[in-house]
Amino acid sequence: MTQTTFTDNVLVDGSQDIKQLRVQGHTTQTQQLQTWEDSAGNAVAQITGDGRLIVGDDDATAQTPDSLLEAHRFDTSTSKPKRGIHSLGQVTGTLNALMQWMVGELELTGASAISALHTALRIRISNKSTVAASAGAELRGGDIEVINDTLANGAALPQATGVQVTVTNAAAKVITTAIGLKVKMNNAGTITNPFSIYTEGPGVVHLEDYIEIKRPTASPGTPATDFIRVYPGPDGKLYAKNWNGTESPLGGSGAALGSSFCARLTPVTGVGVPTADATAVTQVFLTPFNGNLIGVYDGTVTQNYVLPSDISIKLTDTQTVTTTNANNTITGLADTSQLIVGMKVTGTGIAANSVIASISSSTSVTLNNNATASGTVSITFKVAANTMLDIFTYVSSGSLKLEMAAWTNTSTRATALTTQDGYLVKTGALTRRFVGCVLTTVTDGQTERSHGTNNAGSTTASLGGKCYIVNYYNPLPWQISFFDITNHAYTTASWRQWLANTNARCGFISPLGADDVIVGVSGQFQVQNTQSCGIGACLNTATRAITDPQYFTGAANINTTINAGAAKAYATAVGYNYAAALEYGQVSDSHQAIQVSLAVAA
Repeated sequence: MTQTTFTDNVLVDGSQDIKQLRVQGHTTQTQQLQTWEDSAGNAVAQITGDGRLIVGDDDATAQTPDSLLEAHRFDTSTSKPKRGIHSLGQVTGTLNALMQWMVGELELTGASAISALHTALRIRISNKSTVAASAGAELRGGDIEVINDTLANGAALPQATGVQVTVTNAAAKVITTAIGLKVKMNNAGTITNPFSIYTEGPGVVHLEDYIEIKRPTASPGTPATDFIRVYPGPDGKLYAKNWNGTESPLGGSGAALGSSFCARLTPVTGVGVPTADATAVTQVFLTPFNGNLIGVYDGTVTQNYVLPSDISIKLTDTQTVTTTNANNTITGLADTSQLIVGMKVTGTGIAANSVIASISSSTSVTLNNNATASGTVSITFKVAANTMLDIFTYVSSGSLKLEMAAWTNTSTRATALTTQDGYLVKTGALTRRFVGCVLTTVTDGQTERSHGTNNAGSTTASLGGKCYIVNYYNPLPWQISFFDITNHAYTTASWRQWLANTNARCGFISPLGADDVIVGVSGQFQVQNTQSCGIGACLNTATRAITDPQYFTGAANINTTINAGAAKAYATAVGYNYAAALEYGQVSDSHQAIQVSLAVAA
């Protein structure tokens, strides 16, 4: 075919209603039907042999999927516009019918089964820059805006919707899973602040069905100021965390927020309900129990805080400090928050009989004696023997901690308890919530929770079971007893402790007193005459009048062996209590065995 070149404009002026310009391809057409080129002969638009319209740069090197309409711009085409497709529609007149400006429809027809993914609209923006983004940079996959700027001031537009997503399932048809809006975050690197859905400005989130929330693998971080994060907890309940890092349950039993106490004092780390004896205990733990929330007053409001794992307080604490000769202040401590006035202090450069006289700061304390040497040394602090302690929990930097306060003696608090929002706290320090009590043994810096052992015929009885760690919240029964099978003669017609030994007892503590306990006693004795004798038990005293109904007596024939038992209910005193094993004798009487036992709330 001969090519004709026109060097001027060409006008096709139709003289009748027919196709004014017709371009017909060859039967084996592979080249473009038409091209529009710049002065250098570069195609700026073209109609391909199969009828596709391509504008912008030639797609031969871009290798994007074929489409009926293509608009390309390469990064080397710096003079080309930076908008691929722009369509402006202006409509006036009576707008009383459906109007749609940009319409894209995809219909899947035919009798073949549908497989794979099919998309009617796909938009993507990619950052492939070789330099770091500057401040204010943002990528948006889509930007949709509705503007109401009518000149009819005061006339309300009935409704404006930014995006409407509709999934329609025809009658009698089935969709296994229908998703109106799905947001997927693909993160193989680092996203500092991931938000799947982020709204700005006031506006109610309206839902007409239930909401599903997946439990996070860990408690979420603290949100920005004035925001709250809502999420399920490990117990299957819904929680909220505010901008102060305070976590509170939502709904549930109807209890006031912040009233929870899901923990217990124990002598063993990680064990909420220990059953084995624990002796020579130098550290007491607060362990999660039936949950992990504890309500604490923060000075403004009572809120629930999470106890993720054990926290503890030490009855014996060793720290590295700095001492100065002839000076009673020691410095350089890692933490003084769990120390108390009166703790005994020992170590190199520490004078004998030294105790803490005052807590000077978070890193220093003042002793009652001057140091005898200067240096950086390891010293030990111990709560004195036979000291009753109140244990409190409080919040420091968003986390729960423990502190203790010593009583004046084993029956009198130095600082009374009061209430805050209905629960017990420390007078003068309402942020300190009362947890329970601890009593040190006869050894400095140690406490004990034990059931008691068989004395097995010892001529001098040893102290029986001791329950010196007691919970105010979530108390559980703890069995303590004194048992001895020392065969001995007691011929005096008066009450005394078994074997005349003050250790013939089992001890426990009561945070507030007035608890009811039932003290039981059983044993064996032999009567050598017809006069009364007996063995028994009582609470908090080593003697009882013979008319006390708790003990048992025998008034039988000579050389009669009696096995008997008895029990009596007592109200406990505040602080230290003990159940004593008692005996009452006559001439030539023989006492062979005794067991005193009781269950206390611990």
